[in-house]
Amino acid sequence: MRNGLKVLIVGLPKSGTTGLFYLIKNSFEQYYGKSVLGYFEPEYCPEEVKLTKSPAVIKILILPPRVNFDSFENNFDKKIIIIRDPRDRLISDLLYYHGFHNHAMGDKEKFSKVYEILKKKESDPKSISTFEIWQKIEQISGNPSDINSFLYWVKSRQTWLEEYLNNYYDANRDLLYKYEDFVQKRYDVLEKYLGIPIIDKSEVPENLKRVERTKSFGNWRSWFTEKDVEILRPILDTYLDKLGYDASDWKLSENPKIEPSTCSEYFKRVVEESVSRGPIRGYLNQTKKERLYKLFPKVDIIYTPFATNLEFFRIDSVIVDLLNGKLVISGLALPKDTSEFNISFKDEEGIKVAECGLPSPLLGEKYPDKPIAKKARFRVADIIPSPGKSIEVYINMDKIAEIKIQTEKSFKESKEGV
Repeated sequence: MRNGLKVLIVGLPKSGTTGLFYLIKNSFEQYYGKSVLGYFEPEYCPEEVKLTKSPAVIKILILPPRVNFDSFENNFDKKIIIIRDPRDRLISDLLYYHGFHNHAMGDKEKFSKVYEILKKKESDPKSISTFEIWQKIEQISGNPSDINSFLYWVKSRQTWLEEYLNNYYDANRDLLYKYEDFVQKRYDVLEKYLGIPIIDKSEVPENLKRVERTKSFGNWRSWFTEKDVEILRPILDTYLDKLGYDASDWKLSENPKIEPSTCSEYFKRVVEESVSRGPIRGYLNQTKKERLYKLFPKVDIIYTPFATNLEFFRIDSVIVDLLNGKLVISGLALPKDTSEFNISFKDEEGIKVAECGLPSPLLGEKYPDKPIAKKARFRVADIIPSPGKSIEVYINMDKIAEIKIQTEKSFKESKEGV
């Protein structure tokens, strides 16, 4: 045991992963009597974690396709998947995402409009639904704000979790842990699973305090209105049931109360931290092309007309593996029928065949009449880039696309020609 337990913590954004990470890391350090290796939201499993025999705690978010879940499999002794009532998680995600990641909130006028909407919600929770808050924020931000866009946003998160559980959760090996048990400090389940005492003296670092909001649950009863229940219940009941929550209980608070500290003031704090990075963001936005091209070349993808039996094809990720000097490429390919096909890439070394049939839940929702759309993602690693030469993409024997690597020199030439 003292050789070191390696633990992976997994969850959706705003489901308690940060607090759980520091709770377990601190407990490990108390138990082992030394500093413990910790990784916070890597997208690939670090080589150091794979090789070490020392204790380690790593937390990842369920954010496909950005996070390569396969790379983390079989590299840990224990895996804890933390889940949260999707109704509470929706509210936290709404406030945090638009506060920290929605750059439109850097505009004082737009921020003020959203701030006033939240103040209205606090003063009279029944006066505006959660959907209407989301809708107004999206309208102020200049984004699509129809009901279908809202439902897509809600369902996509839960679909990510469902697909992860279907593909990576082993009930005989992993622990499914509820956020509600975590905030009530029900640590006995953790202690039994990990085999170590949990020391409740963890503290989230100051630079991550923004992620903390209520540390409680059931707040959706004050946030939701009857309109929210009408909209959300048909799509969330199934998820609630699968996750072990009472899908029959949608009772709202008769006298709803929303504290500013968990609503407008929380939103303001998150926006202020995001905006405080404004000078850095401004510099990045102004010079990012010049600076990034000095580090990484630009990638252009040129698609050829679909000469194959394809309904849909897209390359959506070209990632640089800096440790090995290679590329990892992934995307989506949906045939018009169920005929088999293979996807291959021609690079500096030759032909490399992609792994197909990986989960693609969002494409599955877009093409509900095509079951194969749920397994339409492909991925290939170890691609050798060669500046000035294209990486050719084939489906069966038909060329479907070219990936062109643009060097700093060619970027400067194209810029001068503009």
